[in-house]
Amino acid sequence: MMQQEPKREPNVKELLHALYEKGKEKGQTSEKYIQQIIPMIKPLLQRKD
Repeated sequence: MMQQEPKREPNVKELLHALYEKGKEKGQTSEKYIQQIIPMIKPLLQRKD
């Protein structure tokens, strides 16, 4: 059984890539789709912990 690595926050680049991939599956890699994602990610970018 593989040892699970401790849970960690995905970094923003990983998050964006995951969202991009998800969008690509749905054929939604348009500017419009990216514009919808940015507001969701901004708070994560501003978070300093």
